[in-house]
Amino acid sequence: MRKLITLILILQLTACAGFRPASVNAYENYNSNIALKLADFSNLAYEKDEDNLKELLKDKYPDFTLLRKIEEDETGYDSQAFVAYDDNMIIVSVRGSEIPFISMDWRNNAKFIQYTNKRVTEYCEGAGIHGGFFQSALRIGNTKLNSLENTSIYTKIEELQKNTNRDLYFTGHSLGGAIAEILAFFSAYETNMDITAVYTYGEPKNGNLAYRDCHDKVLRDKTFRFINNRDIVARVRGSGEYSHVGNLAYFDRNGNLSDINTYSSYLGITGDVLLLRFAFDHKLANYIELLEKNINVQPYSSQPNKLSKGTP
Repeated sequence: MRKLITLILILQLTACAGFRPASVNAYENYNSNIALKLADFSNLAYEKDEDNLKELLKDKYPDFTLLRKIEEDETGYDSQAFVAYDDNMIIVSVRGSEIPFISMDWRNNAKFIQYTNKRVTEYCEGAGIHGGFFQSALRIGNTKLNSLENTSIYTKIEELQKNTNRDLYFTGHSLGGAIAEILAFFSAYETNMDITAVYTYGEPKNGNLAYRDCHDKVLRDKTFRFINNRDIVARVRGSGEYSHVGNLAYFDRNGNLSDINTYSSYLGITGDVLLLRFAFDHKLANYIELLEKNINVQPYSSQPNKLSKGTP
């Protein structure tokens, strides 16, 4: 009986929650090469050791310099991120969840109560954001550059971009994608940063409809959410009102990329729950493999209002 109740609850928390057409400028803004590169940077965010991260960057991306690696104990929420840059771009990459139900990441994931304060409602009336994601994003953004320089990460990124006009990207997988998206949201409203794009992979929903509308007012054309077929993390509804933001980029069961979600069957979800297939589709390695397969594919129509079927 307990297993049956658990299954029913999972079914209630999953599946699709309606459709929206892709944004008008999604076609022009999407870049498949950037999508693949940022997925790899999302993977690098899982590296715990700073020296190892520097070596990996040096080996794979020799032109990039590590500006700052933000450790778990600095945020108090076990969130981890890093900022790196070269002559052309700045990348803010946030780590996803670690082993389920062991790390504090998953306790943050479970904090479904939406959080808001005067700071947010000044420009987003009624906006509510997932409490754990909200706090993690705030603490990452407010992290100081180093012990000698009383400058926040946000301020340093602004300086880098102002002096060189570099493109600025936010990225992350799973929990990391959710936090990266909120970081970009605050950056858009509270800083002078010029955000180029946000690419996330298997991220959960972040906030209510008021948050979605406020986010999309400034970032919808620049935000691309990848969902791999049965990935349950991207489908969990949580308690209360939750909605995705930005533009969907969806890999179907055959690995084809489009903006059309073709997986909405409760019967199919039941089978995936029983066979644990949803966990396999959430792996970042599978996202990277599918991005490589679709490196020259354009998921969006140049006439989205007529041809696009929208996002879950």
